[in-house]
Amino acid sequence: MVQDSLVPPLEGEPDRIVADDQMVEFFELDVRRKRADRAGHFVNCCWAIVEAKTRYKIPKAVEQLKETADQIDQSKFPICHFVVVYDSLGPEGRLFEVVDRGGKKILWNKVIPRGGPVLIRDKEVIALKPKEIKAMYEQSRLGTDQ
Repeated sequence: MVQDSLVPPLEGEPDRIVADDQMVEFFELDVRRKRADRAGHFVNCCWAIVEAKTRYKIPKAVEQLKETADQIDQSKFPICHFVVVYDSLGPEGRLFEVVDRGGKKILWNKVIPRGGPVLIRDKEVIALKPKEIKAMYEQSRLGTDQ
């Protein structure tokens, strides 16, 4: 198992990480198109696609996740999770918020009427801070040590 500062242990710890410099070749992506920063593979053959933005670029992060998803062959690489890693929403807090929904922190679009989750391929986009990912790994390790 692999621990990564950007790929959260959503289905247990990932067993493979595909870093930014490997994304194009590994997933056969178009080098000219935008793409996510990372991907993590889990033992159940599920993939998480991750985009990290340090400050105030949540719409761009979602766009890059969508661009990546559009290029990946779902039959070879089933995507179960889309994740935005962020430090702060800052002024974008007027457009988005992070809500806890069923124990998952998801990105919520405040602009649409009544609000709603940000979706890519009918999957809610998870939004986590780096310290939350670290805590998830610590919790995961505590669970396996007992």
